[in-house]
Amino acid sequence: MVSLIYLLQVKRTLFINGISKYAEESQIKQHFEQAYENCLVLEARICFNVAKLMSLNGERKKTERSKKFFTDLMAKEHVPTMINPKPCGHLCCCTITGCEEEEAVSFYTKREAKLKEEYRKEKEKVHTKPLGMAFVTFQNEAMTAV
Repeated sequence: MVSLIYLLQVKRTLFINGISKYAEESQIKQHFEQAYENCLVLEARICFNVAKLMSLNGERKKTERSKKFFTDLMAKEHVPTMINPKPCGHLCCCTITGCEEEEAVSFYTKREAKLKEEYRKEKEKVHTKPLGMAFVTFQNEAMTAV
């Protein structure tokens, strides 16, 4: 039942490209209703640049998996694992300044918190990055053919 409702809504929704990056959803809706008589727009949704948001979310998920791995390893072996989190740190066999090892669970816990905070900040800014595109949903499928 849900997939049928979704399919009907998809058939009534158009992807619009090349709109002003300063356009608002209410203006897009108003434009279609004024330009095409008997046209009823149910919803207009502006597309935003969420690439950085998606990247941060992916990094957070990887960090969560790493933290879980080292947490499980510590629970099993009862010994904290030390890692060198620097680029190519796994190749470094000497202890020099700036190349110190860290306890893995602690490192990934801090990294996870940092990524969550970056994600929250980026989520607040994402609505200031419109792409000049929108999805417009009409009352019925016939209106999309106009």
